Parts: sequence; structure tokens; C-alpha cells
Amino acid sequence: MGCAPSIGPPTAIKPAEHMQTNNNLIFTIDERLKLKEVWVIVKQNNLKKLGDDIVTRALEKNSSLISYWQNAPIIDQRNNLTFAESESIVDTDLIWKQWYKQHGHKILDKIDQLIMIMVTRVTSTNSNDNILDEYFRRIAENHVQYKIKQDHVDIICECFIDCLKNLMYQNRNEWTIKHELTWMKLFTLITNQFLSPTSTKTIL
Repeated sequence: MGCAPSIGPPTAIKPAEHMQTNNNLIFTIDERLKLKEVWVIVKQNNLKKLGDDIVTRALEKNSSLISYWQNAPIIDQRNNLTFAESESIVDTDLIWKQWYKQHGHKILDKIDQLIMIMVTRVTSTNSNDNILDEYFRRIAENHVQYKIKQDHVDIICECFIDCLKNLMYQNRNEWTIKHELTWMKLFTLITNQFLSPTSTKTIL
């Protein structure tokens, strides 16, 4: 995974103009507004911290999630040793958790790019949806190699929604069922790209 991407300062999000409502859009105009409302708050705060909070919550709910990363052929760049060669179990656990967080930061960065396109770019319906499809595919590529199961997705989705909801409340903004359903839709569209039809409810 490498280093987490540079988040940088908040970027202003401007609404797309002249976009017509179309039932064939992946996201309706209202849904895009709900995504924008939440992401404006995220960008005004700290995207990296959001990623850390999501991973921390997920590991608290199920520490076995880290097993996905234990079996990956990952090299610790600081000492050039594979995880299997590490002498300290404690150090190894910390490395796995750090890797997990860095992976989460990369995914959030791609989601950030995706949402910025949805709320700022003015294109035709087909072109816009093609762009979204491509971004969903790119995000999914970051997960495929780890053979992630539905359990993992369910926990991450729950923690993702909880963190967004808390962030909205902390900043005195409204969080409605429409916000929740829209963000769950976004998460589902992304995860459907890499979950196999035979995914099971087994973590290990």
C-alpha cells in the first residue's frame, strides 16, 4: 500500500450547474446533494482522521479483520523484512494495523475524487455515469487481491456510516435517513465491484 496519500487543505465543493434530473442517473440530484452536504463537512475537518476512526471502530468490533493483511505479501519498508520474518509479534501487529489504516486512507482519497467529480463536473448523463463506473472499478481494484468477504464489508460500512453521522452531529449538522441511505448506496456500489457472488459470512 505504501504511504498514505497527502490529504492537503480542504477543497471547496461547488454544485454542478444545469444538470437535469434523470431517473437513469446512478445518483439522483437529491442524492448527490446528500453526498455533498456530508463531504463538505468531511473536507472541512480531517480526512485522515476519519480514516483512522473508521479503522479503529472496525477493529474494535472485530479484531480478526486484521487477518486479511497478515497473509498479504507485504514488505515493511522501514526494515525491509516481510511480516513473517518479524521477530516481534507486537511489532508485527502494529505494522498490520498501520498498513490497514494506510489502505483505508487510499480508499477515502479515491472516494474523495469520486464525490468531487459527481458534484462539480457538468457532463451528459451517460458520460457522468461512465466516469462513476470507472471510479467504482478503480476503488474495487484496491480490494480484490485480499479476497474480502461480506463480513468485512458489513463492518466497515457500519463504521463508515457511524463516523460520518458523528461528524455531522459534532458540527451541528442534520443527519437524516436520506443521508444514510445515500451513503449506504455509494458504499454498496463500490463493494459490489469486488465481492464475489459466493462471498461467505466467514472472516477467517
